[in-house]
Amino acid sequence: MAAAFESAQGLRQRLIGLMDEDVGAFDAVMRAYALPKNGEAERAARSQAIQAALRTATLAPLACAHACGEVLELARSVAGMGHSNAAGEAGFAALTAHAALHCAALNVRINAGSIRDAGFVQSTLAELDQIVRRCGEGEGSHGHS
Repeated sequence: MAAAFESAQGLRQRLIGLMDEDVGAFDAVMRAYALPKNGEAERAARSQAIQAALRTATLAPLACAHACGEVLELARSVAGMGHSNAAGEAGFAALTAHAALHCAALNVRINAGSIRDAGFVQSTLAELDQIVRRCGEGEGSHGHS
């Protein structure tokens, strides 16, 4: 249980950092959309900045989805240790991680939907689907844009 607690603390810190990254990525997208678009050169620079910001804004929630998957795995492990008091906490952690995973997946899909680099989008969505499947989310939780 001590090792599980230590792992949980590390995941908690990582998720807090990922929340900050996600906020920063969103701010960068908004700044890119606010760039001037008065001439062809400005429009091209704005478009390039938007695409770069969207990539970052897609990777941040993807990293969060990875961490949520780790929380789910840790919660399952703790629940299986047989401690009745820990089982309730593990269940709560699993439900919270499940919800956070779905939120992160939604953000990945939304942002990926605006990215023109088909290879990046395909590999990112494939990675997301792998996380979702590994976490036992099953049918209907992936493939939406």
